[in-house]
Amino acid sequence: MMYAAPRASEDAPQSVLRHVTELEVRFNEVDSYHIVWHGHYVGYLEVGREAFGAKYEIGYQHLLDRGVRAPIVHVDIDYRRSLKYGDKVRIVTEYIEKPQAKICFRYTLTSLDGRTVYCRGNTEQVLQDLDSGRTLPSFPDWHYQWLSRAKKADR
Repeated sequence: MMYAAPRASEDAPQSVLRHVTELEVRFNEVDSYHIVWHGHYVGYLEVGREAFGAKYEIGYQHLLDRGVRAPIVHVDIDYRRSLKYGDKVRIVTEYIEKPQAKICFRYTLTSLDGRTVYCRGNTEQVLQDLDSGRTLPSFPDWHYQWLSRAKKADR
């Protein structure tokens, strides 16, 4: 069964930045049913998030260098179709701009041609001061500078 991409609604958060990466399902990721164990999908989101972070200079090390950490506080995944050993997967990672001091991503895992949607997901990370561990009440100034540069580079 194939799933069409949902239509964007006026209420849906709009992505600002987007990155695509690919991976191939490894043997150790399948379960006794010969499909990818559901917990590995969170790891696939991480692959997309790390590739996005490397491209746009907002990965974990970039954040640490700026004196913050960004733990995940929310993950949701909507499973659509099972992945199997050897499947090649396209991971679309989209940064969703929010007014709160949160880093939010939307993900879509598809076949390489984009016709088959395996899952959709979202993650939310809060920004915390590296030394105190306190959650930041608002984005630091560097975030707005980063976002402006990233938007210009993405054009």
